[in-house]
Amino acid sequence: MKIFFYLVFIVAQVQIAFAEDSATSAIKVIENILNNPDKDIDLAKEKLTIDKLVDPNTDITVALAEIKKMVNTIKSGLNPDLKPLDKAFSLSAFLYEAGYWNNFKPFQYDLDDPLGQNLNSKLLSTYLKSKKGNCVSMPILYAILANKIGLDVTLSIAPLHVFVKLKNPATGQYINLETTDKGLPISNDAYKKDFSISNLAIKNKVYLQPLNKKKVVAVMAMLLNESFVPAKHLLVQKSRGVGVGNANPKR
Repeated sequence: MKIFFYLVFIVAQVQIAFAEDSATSAIKVIENILNNPDKDIDLAKEKLTIDKLVDPNTDITVALAEIKKMVNTIKSGLNPDLKPLDKAFSLSAFLYEAGYWNNFKPFQYDLDDPLGQNLNSKLLSTYLKSKKGNCVSMPILYAILANKIGLDVTLSIAPLHVFVKLKNPATGQYINLETTDKGLPISNDAYKKDFSISNLAIKNKVYLQPLNKKKVVAVMAMLLNESFVPAKHLLVQKSRGVGVGNANPKR
């Protein structure tokens, strides 16, 4: 039910800013994605599909090929006996540490745009090219790659922030990974403190919850809101804690 109201908000905002035909087309794309069962949702394809609604020049085929290349490189260097957390740390090293595997050009947090105000920086294709990201592009790419190398990973949200949750198959417990800080673990208590999250919000499962793939798509779709709603409305929404951005970036 929560995802329904979440999407109703997106639909309303997109309709405000779009011409009616364009709004209907964009909304239909999102609805078609969400009509699929979770197991059939490919986060890479869906993210790039949404990005193309924002930037028609997005080349989905090229981006998917780059992701596939990265996955193959990661798999070739992984010990199959690694435990999930160790495999996650290996993925973090692949992304955020300089080495021959990335031509000594690791992915980095974009200190030139710490508040994520440049919309293009939230596009996956931009992140793949520039290797500079934020709390939207960084956790999304991490989750995409993690899933493709066999890790049970999803996304979660804090106010105006997105981060990764890794599930330990042995215990069923989740470990938070902060991709703006090289994929290092961070506790729920730290997020509660950093983002001033109330106990009531936790009790009502507003924040810090593992999201299923449909809810992850809903988070991705907030990019449409940022893209099409006039800037003055967006600033009001951010002041009220609406949307996804970098309110409290890199710790």
